[in-house]
Amino acid sequence: MRRERSSRRRPCADRERAERRQRHATELAHQFDRLEIHHFFEVNKALEPGKEVETATWVNQAAAYSEIEACKERARSTGDQDGHGAG
Repeated sequence: MRRERSSRRRPCADRERAERRQRHATELAHQFDRLEIHHFFEVNKALEPGKEVETATWVNQAAAYSEIEACKERARSTGDQDGHGAG
C-alpha cells in the first residue's frame, strides 16, 4: 500500500517562511527609504542656483557616531562652543 503525502505543511515551516519574507520586505523598504533620501538631497540642492551637494554612501551606526564625535571635536578646536557655527 502506498503512503499518501500530506498537502499540509508544518506550522513551524510556515512561520519560518513568513518571517524570512518579512525580513526581506523590511530590508527592501529600508533600501528604498535610503535611496529616496539620497535622491531628495541631490535634487533639492541642484534646484538652488549656485549650490551643490555631494551625497555619500550609507554607513553603519558605529561609523555614524564616530563622525558625530569628530565633528564635535572640530567645533571645539575652532572655538565654536555652542555648535551652531559662526554668526
